[in-house]
Formats: sequence, structure tokens, C-alpha cells
Amino acid sequence: MELAKIHGVQFSLAANALKTFTYVDDVLTGAFSTAETVRLKQELIDLLKLGSFELHKWCSNEHSVIGDIPEDKRHFEDVDLNKDSLTTKTLCITHEVQSDKFKITAPPNDTGLKSPTKRKILSYISNFFDPMGLTSPVFVKAKNFLQKLWQSNLDWDTPLPA
Repeated sequence: MELAKIHGVQFSLAANALKTFTYVDDVLTGAFSTAETVRLKQELIDLLKLGSFELHKWCSNEHSVIGDIPEDKRHFEDVDLNKDSLTTKTLCITHEVQSDKFKITAPPNDTGLKSPTKRKILSYISNFFDPMGLTSPVFVKAKNFLQKLWQSNLDWDTPLPA
């Protein structure tokens, strides 16, 4: 982040990507055009090189974006865009490379929601991790439900009324 602050003017695309789309040690970003993505990639490489950092696990469905990235720095050594199942997963988000779609899969229901309690519902909802906010429209309803559940003054382990 310090590099983004210091060199943000010179590397504006990379600085914005690092500030906005970095999760732990992964940068999940892209652009609206191939040309802009290539520029972003080069800015990220150049900016991070100033701090002696190097990105790994590059992934793109455009050969022109990752064609010059060494295979040992790519997420897939040889990207075959004809494969239907080419996916990469980062922080509970699955990226289908060929179709350029993101999927967030619900965690298994190991909390015993057959006899739901306030504790079990909160535990289940808390298992979802969506750093990009892709599921926000769905989780607003879940959070509203939790708010109403909280207002009902039920104890944490009291089974919910039918």
C-alpha cells in the first residue's frame, strides 16, 4: 500500500488496483478492454518491482494479456481456453476463466439448520466471505432477517418458532 501512495501518480491504474482490489496477498482485478488490462498488468509489474515484489498466479482468458508472463508465474502453466472446467479460486470466489464469470458457492450446512436458532443462523451466514460484494443484494435480505430475529428477543439457543 505504501508503494501505491508514493507512486500513485506515475502508476495510477496499478495504485488503484492495489488499494481497491487486494485481498490478503491476492490482487483480483481487470479492466474493460484488453489494451487497458495490458497497461494495468505492466503498471503492476513496474510498481511492485520498485518494492522488490513480484506477482504470481497470473490468470486471464486473453493470451495477449498473459502471453509474456513466464509459465512459472501463471496460475495455469498452459491455458487451454477450450476447456470448460478451467477455474481458479481465491478467497471463496471461483473464477471461470473461459466464460469470465465469478461464482460464490454456499458453504455446506453443517450447523444443523433443521432446528434453527439465532446462533446457528448467524453462524451459517457468517461463513460467507465475499470481499468484492458480489452477493450484497442477497445478503441484505439475510441481514434484515437477522435484525428481525434479534428484535424478537429470543435467546441464542432457543429454537425459532415455526
